[in-house]
Amino acid sequence: MIKHAFASVGWFLRASKARKKQSDEMRIAAEKAELDVLDAIKEMPGVISAWHALRIQDPTRRIGAGEVDVLALTTKGFALIEVKHWTGSIQMIDGDIVQEKLQRKRPVFEPLEKKAADLKRCARSLIREDALEVTTIVALTNSNAKASDEVLRHPGVARMKSLSEKINRRFSNHEPLSPHTLNNYAELAACFGTWDSLGFEGGATHIGDFDDRLMPQEWRRKKYQSIEISIAHGFWKTMVLGPKLSIRLTSWGGNVTAEYLTPPLFIKHTSPWEKGGVDGKGHYPISYLRTITYGFQYEPFGQHHEQRLEMNLQYPTEEPSISLDKEVQLKRKHNHLEHPSRVDYSQKFSRGTRHKGTVVKHLIGDDGSVYALLIALVERKVTGMLKMKELNHLNPEMFQAFYAEGKPVDVQVLNYNGQKNIQLTTR
Repeated sequence: MIKHAFASVGWFLRASKARKKQSDEMRIAAEKAELDVLDAIKEMPGVISAWHALRIQDPTRRIGAGEVDVLALTTKGFALIEVKHWTGSIQMIDGDIVQEKLQRKRPVFEPLEKKAADLKRCARSLIREDALEVTTIVALTNSNAKASDEVLRHPGVARMKSLSEKINRRFSNHEPLSPHTLNNYAELAACFGTWDSLGFEGGATHIGDFDDRLMPQEWRRKKYQSIEISIAHGFWKTMVLGPKLSIRLTSWGGNVTAEYLTPPLFIKHTSPWEKGGVDGKGHYPISYLRTITYGFQYEPFGQHHEQRLEMNLQYPTEEPSISLDKEVQLKRKHNHLEHPSRVDYSQKFSRGTRHKGTVVKHLIGDDGSVYALLIALVERKVTGMLKMKELNHLNPEMFQAFYAEGKPVDVQVLNYNGQKNIQLTTR
């Protein structure tokens, strides 16, 4: 009995101390800067909607996504905004902006352009659009930063006061998009989520990704948006009754349920910037945490979003219905199809149907020559093969220009034998 009481007290003290982890002041300042940019963007003329910390899927990886600090949908296209709350001297070196006090150069423009390219590729798969209008801007938000004239003259860099002007200048040669195109762009943005996060009573927050395989089955992300964790009893009651946690679960629809849980229980949450958890590998006892929050309910290329897009996409032949009023702000973002019907790929990709795809890979034969192209029709889900004999009409010198890896391509289905075995043609 005494041994049990001492063990319970030890658990209570360890959990209470760990839960008091405090916020990182630099991280708080950086996030506030991002939210300030978000607020400013929402007030700019021509901006329909804006989002904070959306994660654009990288279709070339099995898992993984790049965060966009602020994504804005304007009447002329998407603006991807990278927020830098840097202090000190900022210079232009080798075609990129650099904070001089950093010990090593960290690229800024290249990763941002990569996210723009990923967004375009996602658009081909999700909304069948291969000409997505996208531009990129780096926003310098710290008033103490001393940016050089060369940095400030760069068309892709803005201060807060010049942000609207720079975005408009980037889109100066673009025509306003049609209502149906803007609707589809909005539907594309609604497919993406943000980070999964952990919160502590002391204010600290960690963003990253949960390992869904290690989450309790009854806490699955498809059902719950957030989970709140409290120590159920005080010091003396815990010593007598033993460790107990009070759990409050909130569904995506807003319904709340409560339960009690007896520790131990561990979850795994990893971040690309830091080693986390009690073991440096992302494992956390849930008794140390205050909140668990999922950043998205369904992955972008899954059945849920495919079904939702089938219902909500608009095309030129249809009567456009999108309103450009800022109050609209994508009210359909969380579609409440809890169990969407499965997409019938055999019907969607039946013989003779036409689709937009992306060249994923050149397939090389034993003789070293390309014998076929692997084409992504639904990223991470559906692929087809375009044999080189289908491209006999093409001048060999133009092959790389039109069919390099990552290039968009219009194809027609010759034969469907499964979602990873589709024969294609360009005719």
